[in-house]
Amino acid sequence: MTFLERYHNVGDDFLSQVVTGDETWVAYESKQQSMEWRHSDSPKQNKRRGKLSKGIVLLHDNARPHVANRTKDLITSFKWETLDHPPYSPDLAPSDYHLFLHLKKHLGGQRLQDDDEVKTVVMQWLTSQAADFYEEGIQKLVQRYDKCLNIGGNYVEK
Repeated sequence: MTFLERYHNVGDDFLSQVVTGDETWVAYESKQQSMEWRHSDSPKQNKRRGKLSKGIVLLHDNARPHVANRTKDLITSFKWETLDHPPYSPDLAPSDYHLFLHLKKHLGGQRLQDDDEVKTVVMQWLTSQAADFYEEGIQKLVQRYDKCLNIGGNYVEK
């Protein structure tokens, strides 16, 4: 069953099962410096155990790491479902069209000096957002998915 079919059958409860993720770059103001927010030597993120298990529906694009056999096997072992993602439609990720858009507006014009300051500012912003901010991004997914499929899987809008 497709994303839209599931949504029309189950409604907003279906959206509460959708898990998605992505990454973005946060560059320092200096033209000479360009650093990724999370470096490979950064400590691993503390994970919430037991929260994401039953009934998870994973939405991610078709990037190679996401469709690799090892990744597919891991997702299967978690008993998670994956939603079909139209090819060449990266603008279906709520983090891209909602979360990162607002985060980058917040960061615009700020001069951040180092990695720790970037982490602090980003984490403060993320935790200061009300739950309805995140819900709004997920709610937009329905109309974006519909629009994307109606135009043959092309980019929706930025």
